[in-house]
Amino acid sequence: MRIRNVKRIQTKSRKNQVHPLGNGQYQVVSGKSWNIYDVTLTGNGGVCSCTWAKHRLGRDQRSACSHVLAAINFAAQEAGATSVSAWGTPQDARRQHRRVIDIGDGVLVTVRRERKARKAPQSTPSTHRTYSE
Repeated sequence: MRIRNVKRIQTKSRKNQVHPLGNGQYQVVSGKSWNIYDVTLTGNGGVCSCTWAKHRLGRDQRSACSHVLAAINFAAQEAGATSVSAWGTPQDARRQHRRVIDIGDGVLVTVRRERKARKAPQSTPSTHRTYSE
């Protein structure tokens, strides 16, 4: 199955509530139906208990449903990332100049890491003096 409306799924995922259970397990509450889904994240995506995700054929059981995207975004932010973006084509994903992760269903994600704070240059004593009369 290939998702064609990736940005709509991404927007929907941001309305879901994510509750970590530990060891890559999450409960995700749908922002639309309030149903609760079990999500397990792996190194390259995740599996979900939602009806849509159960229609996986073959060996690849990964799902790029909004519940999995919500859990990926939550996990990434917990690890210090500022955002996760989903893309429908490799060209769009590579254009971001970030690591690209194929999470299944033709969806690729990129993760924006928090920028490290730059050290401020050491100030040197000023040689300019002000005199008052």
